[in-house]
Amino acid sequence: MPRARCARRLSSSLNWRHGDVLEPLRALSLSANFFELAGTPAWMGHTLTWPEAEPEDNPNVVVLTYDFWARRLGRDRDIIGRTINLNGRLFTVTGVMPRGYNMVMGGLIPQMFVTIGLVAPDWKSAGLQHFPWSCGWRRA
Repeated sequence: MPRARCARRLSSSLNWRHGDVLEPLRALSLSANFFELAGTPAWMGHTLTWPEAEPEDNPNVVVLTYDFWARRLGRDRDIIGRTINLNGRLFTVTGVMPRGYNMVMGGLIPQMFVTIGLVAPDWKSAGLQHFPWSCGWRRA
């Protein structure tokens, strides 16, 4: 029987340091089950996982859009497992989303996806428990 499942999302901005350049990027912070609910696997590597979503266990991981990977990282097929500098911290690239996968948030298309715990590790105590929800029906 189908049942409703929900995931959380929050738009954010991260600063990408490459060489001596610091560039602001659009990011989307997600609960670990967001891509599972959407039914969209990574094109390369994997999307966010539950262990990566826990703030206390968070290993600083990022999933890239295909466009960002192609245009900014030169279609580097060895990017999975490598790190990029975001907000002064190293993030391990775990996946690249499929070409054409576009998710619009507040009129902006994100260039990468991180876990909510990275942007707001104390989201419950900060009163942010009302992050927007995306809900859908999936077979149990």
